[in-house]
Amino acid sequence: MNNRGMTSIEVLISFIIVTAIAITLFDTVTSYKTKQQIESYKNSITEYKNSITKVINNDIVKYKLAALSSTSGKTTDSEKTTYKITLYFEKNLLTKANNCKDSSYSAPGCYKTLQVLKYHKSTEALNSKVDTIIYPEVSQNALRNVSYPLPDIGGAFDEDSGEVLKDIRFSSVSLGSALDNAVLDIAMFHHELSTYFHIYIVAPIHYYNLFVPPNLPLR
Repeated sequence: MNNRGMTSIEVLISFIIVTAIAITLFDTVTSYKTKQQIESYKNSITEYKNSITKVINNDIVKYKLAALSSTSGKTTDSEKTTYKITLYFEKNLLTKANNCKDSSYSAPGCYKTLQVLKYHKSTEALNSKVDTIIYPEVSQNALRNVSYPLPDIGGAFDEDSGEVLKDIRFSSVSLGSALDNAVLDIAMFHHELSTYFHIYIVAPIHYYNLFVPPNLPLR
């Protein structure tokens, strides 16, 4: 008989409690989705790193890498910077014979040129331009360039260029040594996560010597 319903204060308190719960749940779901997205990004980058590393390491083992050379340096134009690393092999990739050393590693099939294409800011639209690795494969007794573009995991608007730039881009390419092993480091930077990722190619010491490779024309 004394049921007068809820007062306005009780309704207000109930509304505040429900709102607080809803905000908490929204933040939890949003945080979970963000973490899922970040993990998805990292998985895509890891798969890319593993595929590049596997392709190059297979050549190192199968054809016996003799040396790595960056004598070509890097070339820059209005659109991109291209880094070039040459891999010289003991065994000819086309004939499968151990004749590369006899020909001073200059014969066709005795070397491959790895190219890393890094696009930079320009007045042109960059949406369709993705940083890419180009590495030859043996196809029908010839070397054919194959492109390995970085995974498309989003982009962000850049106020300086007025374009949408890819989140993941190459940042540097370096060739050095560690414990007498040749080390090729291709660094990638994710601008949204502010995180660096690396493709490390380490040539074992018994595949690496210190001969000076010739200046070969690059494909």
